[in-house]
Amino acid sequence: MLSVRISILMTALTLSHSVDAATLTYTKYNDFVAATAGQNVVANALDAIAPSTLESGDTLNGISYAFSIYNRKDPNQPNGTTGQVSILNDRKLLTPPGIGTSFQPGGLSGENDTVTLTFASPITAFGASLGIAALSNFSIISDTGPSATISTFTSYGEQTASYADFFLGMVSDTPFSSVTLSGGNRYAGGTVSAWSGWSVTRISYASPVPLPASWLMFIAGLGFSTLRLTSRKRVARCET
Repeated sequence: MLSVRISILMTALTLSHSVDAATLTYTKYNDFVAATAGQNVVANALDAIAPSTLESGDTLNGISYAFSIYNRKDPNQPNGTTGQVSILNDRKLLTPPGIGTSFQPGGLSGENDTVTLTFASPITAFGASLGIAALSNFSIISDTGPSATISTFTSYGEQTASYADFFLGMVSDTPFSSVTLSGGNRYAGGTVSAWSGWSVTRISYASPVPLPASWLMFIAGLGFSTLRLTSRKRVARCET
């Protein structure tokens, strides 16, 4: 009977992490916050970074940054590998180097600029607020499969009294360790070389809260008890 109860408990614990495994996409920051309630959440990783230049490979507060910025002036030159955190209107932005810069989509003449973030420990939720034009497309692609894409931003996902940004996030049952961001759109009425880029104003991520050590010890103890009972039954059968 005890072994049956242990089996039921272990099955329930497994199912709590595997049933309805899915990746859910969010375009409103408040909904993303509600979906990650109870997890270990970093509301905005940019808050902890002083305005500075970031080189690909730099690691700050457990996140490693990598940039691939297409050289549109001279496509024969290597892609740029530098970004920056700057301040505009009391907000921090993640952009390419320079004043008034933004990451760009590739379009007809080049490749998408990308930003890749690699986390020291696996996460199950990621979201970004973006300064980007309406009707733009955007994607967040992880290293293990979960992804979030949107073909046309039509409403602001994060609004305050002082600004309005679009938002895209995802929450998954499958842990992942890195995400790559890319997207954008042409300016309305613009030429093939006039593109609407994007900047990042918020980096949010979350990971599940680990089971308390007392629970892990309890489960281990039950498993040990099961092994002892099983061994005793085998010995009893052999003696009879």
